[in-house]
Amino acid sequence: MKQDSAVIKPANPGHWPSCPNRTAVMVSSPADMKDIVRRAGLSGVHPQVFMNSRMYCDPDSPSTTCIAGPFTGAPYAAMLMEVLIAWGVERIILFGWCGSVCGDIGIGDMIIPTSAFPGDGTSPHYCISKDAGDAVENRRILPSERLNAQIISKCRQMNLSCRNGPIWTMDAIFRETPEIISEYQDKGALAVEMEAAALFAVGAYRCIEVSAVLAVSDEVHSFSWKTGFGSNPFKETRKNAIELILAVTRELEQECAT
Repeated sequence: MKQDSAVIKPANPGHWPSCPNRTAVMVSSPADMKDIVRRAGLSGVHPQVFMNSRMYCDPDSPSTTCIAGPFTGAPYAAMLMEVLIAWGVERIILFGWCGSVCGDIGIGDMIIPTSAFPGDGTSPHYCISKDAGDAVENRRILPSERLNAQIISKCRQMNLSCRNGPIWTMDAIFRETPEIISEYQDKGALAVEMEAAALFAVGAYRCIEVSAVLAVSDEVHSFSWKTGFGSNPFKETRKNAIELILAVTRELEQECAT
């Protein structure tokens, strides 16, 4: 029996229409989900439903990006992503929040990860094929190089400040101990969040492009928790991140149309 064979396989729900576009944005926060749906002009679209998430895509506009979410944690995010891929999606941008584990990364910063250390339980199950194995470097899982470059380039064009580097995915938020935080600080991680490594791994396994844009909502680098969820810098970065992501998706839509 093949190591990568699975009894349960992702499938396109039969009642969904065909996916009109190959690009999706996965949004973890319910508030950001509402905002990006509005900014993308999809508020009047009836969403498709998958468990606790909603997928917004205009069936009358073949070039419109799909917006999917909300979700929390690597296992659920990977399930949602698998369904999107079965639906026909080939490029995914994750938009989420993260906590700083690096002293010079603060609340309100924007991070575009160049790799993710997998501290979650989902990622290892996808790092078994040759393609997925090629995306693992020094125990870090890599996003799409091409899509990352496109996001970073657009960020510079829009004069937005962002940081690039490795992050750490950890799906047990209440077990972020000083010892574990210190370990990933030594490895050079900029921040910690709950989904990116798993989504990068699924993308590599399924041979699709996946990248992420993260807004820093809190800090744990001093081994105490400093929150900034209601702060103006964090709110402004979320707004800028949404504008950045939608600008990139418009470029991808134009590529699909040609």
